[in-house]
Parts: sequence; C-alpha cells; structure tokens
Amino acid sequence: MSCVEANTEAIIRLAWARALGLPDDALAAPASRAVAAAPEGADELRILKLFDATAMVGPAWMMERVANSSTDPGIAHSLSALGPGARKIVHEILGYRDDYAQEGYVQQGYAQQGPGQTANSDGKGPLVTHDQADLATLMARCPIDDVHDAAMRGLDVAFTMLDDDHRPIAAAAYRVEHGLLADVRALTDPDLRGRGHGAQIAELVIEDALDSGLIAQSRHHPASLTGARLTSALGFTAAGSLIVLSAGATG
Repeated sequence: MSCVEANTEAIIRLAWARALGLPDDALAAPASRAVAAAPEGADELRILKLFDATAMVGPAWMMERVANSSTDPGIAHSLSALGPGARKIVHEILGYRDDYAQEGYVQQGYAQQGPGQTANSDGKGPLVTHDQADLATLMARCPIDDVHDAAMRGLDVAFTMLDDDHRPIAAAAYRVEHGLLADVRALTDPDLRGRGHGAQIAELVIEDALDSGLIAQSRHHPASLTGARLTSALGFTAAGSLIVLSAGATG
C-alpha cells in the first residue's frame, strides 16, 4: 500500500481542522487531541480519527458522556452513553491519495469534451461526458440507497462514462473542500458492476483532481465491501474515520 507524503498529511490535517471549525494547527502535532463545543442548538457529535490525531466536536453534554464512557470514543457503546434517541448517522473510513497511478484504469485515447459532448479519439478509450443529464440518467437506474450514499448531485466536477450506444454506465465526481481536498464519489449501473467501469472513471476523476493541485479523498462505510475494494484498487491510503452521532429527540 502506498503512503501519502508528509507534506500531504499536513495538508489533510489542516483541511479537517478547518472542516471541524478548529484552529488550523489543532491536529498538526503528533497524537493531537482536540475538543471543541459546537454552536448552541447543535445536536450532533462528530468524532474524527485522522492518522494519530483525534478530534471531538459537539454539544458539551454529548462530549462529556462519550468521554466518560470509554477511552475510545468511537466504539459502539458511545450510543448507549448518550441515552435513548441517540443514533449513529455517519460512519466513514477516510482514505487519501496524492500521486498518479503507475498503471491507471483510464485507457489511452479518450478526449475530454465540454458539457454535453463525448469523444474517444481512436475508438478504443471510454466515451466520457460532463453532461448532467447523463449523470441523472445513470442515477435513475441505480438503487436509491446507492444514489444517496454516492451523493453526487451538485459536485464541482463530474464525469460520466458511456457505452458504445451512449448509455451512461458509470460516473465519478468530486467536491473541492477548503481548496485542498477533492472528495471523490463513484457510481456504477447495477447491471454492469464488477467489470472495472467504476474504477476506470474514478481514476480519470482522481487524475483531474491531482492536475488541479488537490489531494484525492475517499469515504466508504466500514461494512461496504465494494467501497473498500474500490478504494484499495485505486491506491488510497486509509488514514482514519469519521463518526457522527445524533442526539435524537431526547438529547
């Protein structure tokens, strides 16, 4: 498994400090532990583990109960410590990549085009489009849970792969976070999974992000074998996790 460079790690720590509303250097020192109160009225607790750093941001009462329940705030019984009505609403494994693939999934011969256009310059590479209508068509063919997990609507950059009949078969996209990270998502037609289409179009998107000076970031649920296989195949380095707990109706 490849590892991100030290400078890349420092940038990732900075990006997440900003994402959580912490001082820029809150996660910079080795084995950093940062705790911050959320704005008044907040009912969610965010627990980040990133490299050797840990951060917890949320209402004071939630942080106190979770901290008192265990030395490891990410374990399952944190929910019981928060009382009835609490639930886990996010659990993601975070991965990062800062280099180009030696042997990428993107075949030679494609040509990126403007919105609504596709091309493959020699007939061998994938047809790729930026047309949001093609992305919408693909999402309509996918299970609603997959569409929800991918959360690809309204992202900053999106590529959709088409077959020879110009039917959307896979897509990948990313959102720029704090001008530093490219949060990458991917989605494949359920009838065409396991053929490498998602990895191929995701590789194209990752390389676009790297070309833009961004660090590629992946997220997947710990129980998602597909997500784990895809991020591993694409060369992401696992770097931590994000858990978000909701106080529920009885917080």
